[in-house]
Amino acid sequence: MPYHSVTILYKDFHQIVAQDARSRHDFTAQPERRKRLAKARNWLWSASLRPHHSWVYWQDVDVEKVPATIFEDLMKHDSDVVVPSVWMTHPKFGDFPYDLNSWIESDQGRAVSGALAEDTVIVEGYPEFETNRTYLARLRRDGGDPMEQVEIDAVGGVSILAKSEVFRAGCHFPAFSFQNQVETEAFGQMAKAMGFHVRGLPHYTVWHAYEEGL
Repeated sequence: MPYHSVTILYKDFHQIVAQDARSRHDFTAQPERRKRLAKARNWLWSASLRPHHSWVYWQDVDVEKVPATIFEDLMKHDSDVVVPSVWMTHPKFGDFPYDLNSWIESDQGRAVSGALAEDTVIVEGYPEFETNRTYLARLRRDGGDPMEQVEIDAVGGVSILAKSEVFRAGCHFPAFSFQNQVETEAFGQMAKAMGFHVRGLPHYTVWHAYEEGL
């Protein structure tokens, strides 16, 4: 993939959660883990964004397969924020939707959020919070149009393309409870609250590497 320049940045955020899959995905670890990730994302974009940059792309290090034209494909949608569907292949059980942090809000989700304290963080995809939200990855179907897009209310962090103006306008990854969400999901909600378009591509797929223990 051609590029103009590469800058490697390092900063220690003193992550206190073990890095095996089971520990990282443990329900009790999520709020503080996600807050630290939010701080890291905010530091990265604020340290990297330059006046000539038009887009900011985020991709997790443990992605296994990405279309070679992902930049061009996502840019074609000209959305302020856009994310693909993220799936994983389990060695025994086959393909399944992985990233459940990209979703469309539901009446039940609004009711759950409305009943919580302002600083409580909803951790999506865990049985402790039954929100009945529509997950972008679960909208995917074989043969679906990869260009199809839907309006969504929150985004996961595996693969995100955003216009630089979103960040320049003051939108960021909240390291605190914003509408009872944090980090990337809160970023999506903040972007929408600021009037930006947030969209997901249910049939355009990025594949996450399998993690032992899931």
